[in-house]
Amino acid sequence: MDPAVLLLPAGLLQGAILTIAACYAGSHGGRPNNLFGIRLWSTTFSVTAWQAGHRAGLNYSWSLLVQASASLGVGIWLVQSTTDASTAVVTSYTLGSLISFLLATLMVVYRTHRAAKAIAINQVLTEEAELIDAIVNQRLAEQDPSHKATD
Repeated sequence: MDPAVLLLPAGLLQGAILTIAACYAGSHGGRPNNLFGIRLWSTTFSVTAWQAGHRAGLNYSWSLLVQASASLGVGIWLVQSTTDASTAVVTSYTLGSLISFLLATLMVVYRTHRAAKAIAINQVLTEEAELIDAIVNQRLAEQDPSHKATD
């Protein structure tokens, strides 16, 4: 069998390593940037959302490495097998590797988005609550001059 079949799993392995590196860098003190990381509206909302999203994505990005390693192992086994694999087997192997990797990548992005979105919503609600409290206190002070603002 043609060793060129190993190009896809080797590329998937490199992609998995880059994804793990990006999630690790973003979750451990990284700041939103234009070069390296998972850039979604939810992750770029704040530094806290960026770090929380990448921390959540890091847990799932390890599955990419496992899948890419398994795919490369199966590919090496197919290349070195004494019987020549049929075109259907090679096509199934290639498509299966690609589709499973894409699904795992979607899971990483989805989990990253959910974690960052939760942080972003919490931050917005906190800011809005402070603004609403200030408006209520101002209105109460206008109606009753003896009213003191509460913190």
